[in-house]
Amino acid sequence: MAVAAGRIGTDRHGNHARMVTLLEEARVPLLFGDAGRAGVGEFAKGMVVVRLTVDYRAPVVVDSQELRVEVSLRELKFASVTLDYTVYSGPSVEDPVAVVADTVLAPYDLATRRPRRFIGAERAFLKDRLADD
Repeated sequence: MAVAAGRIGTDRHGNHARMVTLLEEARVPLLFGDAGRAGVGEFAKGMVVVRLTVDYRAPVVVDSQELRVEVSLRELKFASVTLDYTVYSGPSVEDPVAVVADTVLAPYDLATRRPRRFIGAERAFLKDRLADD
């Protein structure tokens, strides 16, 4: 599981577009930072969002404090991966959960403009990060 902190604005209420951006920013360190350092740089060359589901459990009211975002990999298939997110209303796990979400991502070959399968190194990187059941 990866943990990120983010802000969605200071207008007292976080709208849906800002929440989607926060989720995107929370997965970047895992899929691009950690993957790149592990020698798996293909994610940065093409990864598309297949599906995004966001369920709001409580209003997200922002008062300039950070929100805690936990990201975990739930499911790995040959041509997609599912990430789960838990967004807390503050920076701590003690804060109430405001949002739960999931994203299905697929690797994409920009040269051929087609989806592709994960290669061995990518699958190994992702498999090592699957959430424990």
